[in-house]
Amino acid sequence: AWASLYSMTIIQKNKWRFVSEREIISEDYYSLLYLYRYVEKIAVLKAACYFYCENQGSLTHVFQKNRYEKIRHYYLKSLEACEVLNYGKKIKKRVSYTYFANTLGAMKQIMAGNIEYKEKKNLIKSVIDDATCRDVLDQIKYDRIPLTWRIFLIAIRRKWLHCCCFLLYLQNTRK
Repeated sequence: AWASLYSMTIIQKNKWRFVSEREIISEDYYSLLYLYRYVEKIAVLKAACYFYCENQGSLTHVFQKNRYEKIRHYYLKSLEACEVLNYGKKIKKRVSYTYFANTLGAMKQIMAGNIEYKEKKNLIKSVIDDATCRDVLDQIKYDRIPLTWRIFLIAIRRKWLHCCCFLLYLQNTRK
């Protein structure tokens, strides 16, 4: 799962399973929070032995107007899991970075979606105005992210809607 292998003994012994991506988007990240508590050792291989299977029909790749709400739900459920599992601030911080990367992806999908520009603008505005988004923005350390993301974060933080839409448009046209 997500570029890692896990012991079947640990999985079977603890009856661990993935939740459905229909229940929680980013089900791999969320589900692994519950598996990590059983992991005692890790090993890192220098060789790339993992080949990702891209499924264009998965929920991750299909435009949905409510994707951001699903991402927010994932984030809030992941924070709840961190509390239940007694994970510290570093794990919560990692969850916030995943949330923001997914949010950026959702915003890019909105701009690439087959809907009117006015509706795109309203969807982007609802994301940048959202309290959860604002809270996560306050936690992100700018020195740890690429310059292009920093510019975009500044535009979101200052609620420069047209600038955000333009940057997302440019990002989509670079493919």
